[in-house]
Amino acid sequence: MLCQLLNDEEVCVAKVRESEYEVRTILKERMKEEIKSELEISVYDTDRNERAKKHRRELVRLRPVCHLPLPLPLLLPRVRHVF
Repeated sequence: MLCQLLNDEEVCVAKVRESEYEVRTILKERMKEEIKSELEISVYDTDRNERAKKHRRELVRLRPVCHLPLPLPLLLPRVRHVF
């Protein structure tokens, strides 16, 4: 019985070590990806992000249609039916 428990413990420790190695490998890969990041403009920088500018222009273009303030793009389809 004791021998079986010791063997099980050795197997468990080996699996934990293997998992730790896998986690270290994943973290190293993440660091490499972050270092060689090619993102020059943040997705959240709406002044410099072209897609955000296009979206903003579209919102401005649609605004006179429903006469609503700009920050309501999610409600726009439902509100149009009210008018």
